[in-house]
Amino acid sequence: MKKTLSSRIILLIAVVLLISNSLLCVVSIIFSRATIKKNIQKRMLDIANCASGSINGDALASLTAEDVGSQEYLKIYDTLNIFRNNAEVEYVYSIKSEGRGVFVFTIDTDPDAPAAYGDRVEYTDALNTAAHGTGAVDDVPYEDSWGRFFSAYSPVFDSSGDVAGIIAVDFPEEWFDQQLVSETIRNISIFSAILLGTLIISIFVSFSVVNDITQPLKRMTDIAQKYREGIFSEKMDVGGSVEIAGLSEALSGMAESLQDKMAILQSIQVTLSEEVEHKTSENEMLMVQIVQALADAIDAKDVYTKGHSGRVAEYSREIAKRYGYSEKKQDEIYVTALLHDVGKIGVPDEVINKPSKLTDEEFALIKAHPKLGADILDNIHSMPNLKAGARYHHERFGGGGYPDGISGKDIPEQARIIAVADAYDAMSSNRSYRKALPQSTVRSEIEKGKGTQFDPVFADIMLSMIDEDKDYNMREKDD
Repeated sequence: MKKTLSSRIILLIAVVLLISNSLLCVVSIIFSRATIKKNIQKRMLDIANCASGSINGDALASLTAEDVGSQEYLKIYDTLNIFRNNAEVEYVYSIKSEGRGVFVFTIDTDPDAPAAYGDRVEYTDALNTAAHGTGAVDDVPYEDSWGRFFSAYSPVFDSSGDVAGIIAVDFPEEWFDQQLVSETIRNISIFSAILLGTLIISIFVSFSVVNDITQPLKRMTDIAQKYREGIFSEKMDVGGSVEIAGLSEALSGMAESLQDKMAILQSIQVTLSEEVEHKTSENEMLMVQIVQALADAIDAKDVYTKGHSGRVAEYSREIAKRYGYSEKKQDEIYVTALLHDVGKIGVPDEVINKPSKLTDEEFALIKAHPKLGADILDNIHSMPNLKAGARYHHERFGGGGYPDGISGKDIPEQARIIAVADAYDAMSSNRSYRKALPQSTVRSEIEKGKGTQFDPVFADIMLSMIDEDKDYNMREKDD
């Protein structure tokens, strides 16, 4: 069936709007990342400022190595320790400047491997800024013997207004990156919703504009058809724009030699129709891909899944790191693991959160989410490996998994890593039908699944991570 001129024009308008607005959204998102980073840094600095504001500057300035363990030392230590218990904070400690860019620890609240009084602190520009009386946050991560961190530094002033010391609050690089990714995804969802709304409104408005063009053309076509049939009683005065009115006058003047003129008109119309159809065909495929990916991104928004996926992504990154992946591949598997459960957007909430046993039909809906997730991510052509984690993370190393029933090394490596991390988080997190399992039970289940459910290599890495986690911190935290 041939498309009408109005539908083609509207389609062309939609494609142009979609492409131009998409480019605008992309540019806006790129620039918004700088603002997101500043907001995260402000939140970090607020915590550091709260900590420094709780410290007596005169007492901090008077501390020496001989005061370690004294009542005044322990009072400051206990105050700082309160802030270390913040779920986002890794380390909290106090620093003093020795001059010439040299800084040393005075109090470190790390319970496992605290720095000694006088130990050298890694120099950063932000630390130097705080030493001169202005709180600051690292713009890039630094690495020391404790790991890779972004730190916020806040000065403590004595009663004379001088800098008595500096309170440092360390945030893991992984936490910072996760905050940046989460906020960016949220902005993408907002921009996508705005884009879709703009597109819908523009299409409705274009209907009115296109109608003003197509209606006179339709009237001209009806009259021309009568001319072709030999009926010349009706004048071709159809109104409309200046251009259309001029065309109707020209056609009226051609009525006496209608056959020749109609042949010319038909030739022009065919050429124009073929060109419009060719351009429309080229753009249709692009529009379908963009609209499909856009619709999927708008719908893929679930608070619970995001929390679960974030933890699975962290565990997967750590497994990849211990396995020997480069930092680039660690980042790739982190993003892949973040999106491994995207297919659950197609599963009704009442099925996902059902506290009782699922029916066969409900379980079939659950089992469909890997393929649905892969179908969604398949539209992202710039990152073709994203779909592997979504599609294959429920395959079993010994066979019998879903959706494809593949086994062993046929399962992509990143999916084998995510499978172990996903199972661990499922057991160590609260669910609608049970509380988190004890750490010993989780470990036992991972051990039993080696070679059957899990790749033994990655299962062993997961077991070593569990053994190192003496306090069972590697799990969903209770509110």
